[in-house]
Amino acid sequence: MTVEGKVGIKETKDVLKFGILAEDAIAAAKADGKIGFEDLGLVVGLVGPLNGAIEGADQIPAELADLDAGEFDELVAVAKETVNDFTPDDWEAYVWAQIAAAKEFLIAIKLIQS
Repeated sequence: MTVEGKVGIKETKDVLKFGILAEDAIAAAKADGKIGFEDLGLVVGLVGPLNGAIEGADQIPAELADLDAGEFDELVAVAKETVNDFTPDDWEAYVWAQIAAAKEFLIAIKLIQS
């Protein structure tokens, strides 16, 4: 639910989830010391989250510009629910790093699409 006049953080949540899921997929693929054809299922599992992240990626700058402490707490909660197999020392830094990395990846995807 967004407060009247607030932009909300739906798209930022989507890109955060995608970043975390992509990180998990890469870690799982590398777990046996190599990335190969057998890891294709991990990539396929990212298609849904990638589509969700791409669709509203252009709204993320406005969402981040309007971000308040409560919304950031929501992002940290999303990260905690999504992360598998490890616990970051600093959740706030982890969330910002994931958002930054995912935003750059999505910019590259949009450039490829245009």
